[in-house]
Amino acid sequence: MKRSRGVRIGPISLFTLVAVLALAVLAVLVYSTARAMTTLSERQAEMNTEAYLAESIGQEMLSNLDAVLADASDDGLDKQGAIKLVTNRLSEIALEGYGVKSQASVDGDALTVSYLTTSGRKLDVVIGINDDLSYSVRKWKTTAEMGVGSEGETLWSGSSN
Repeated sequence: MKRSRGVRIGPISLFTLVAVLALAVLAVLVYSTARAMTTLSERQAEMNTEAYLAESIGQEMLSNLDAVLADASDDGLDKQGAIKLVTNRLSEIALEGYGVKSQASVDGDALTVSYLTTSGRKLDVVIGINDDLSYSVRKWKTTAEMGVGSEGETLWSGSSN
């Protein structure tokens, strides 16, 4: 009489089972890492797009300032007259649009403009108006404002225990 035995698992079967489980875990890790990298890349692309948008609007502002200073020169104005003209036409010079907010002011012979994008990229520009009614860039700095444009992103949804 033969005894019936259960299923026998040999060393090769056991090794194969462990290898399949390890590959399944690695596949899940690869998938989650790929999703995280995609999300990060999309955020970076959005931030770069907005930084370039602020730079583009800043360049357009320089073009508008140049046109106003050319008008002042054509009208025969001196430096103080040109500064008054720039002050009067400030909203024309410091553009707003494309989801970018601007703040502009004239202090002495310097035009200060700040542009803020929806995601928090900020461009600060200080332009000096010279005696010959040309201009010089004294400051051109792009920074990131913290807490602007975030819709309450959840960084961790697990429990704290």
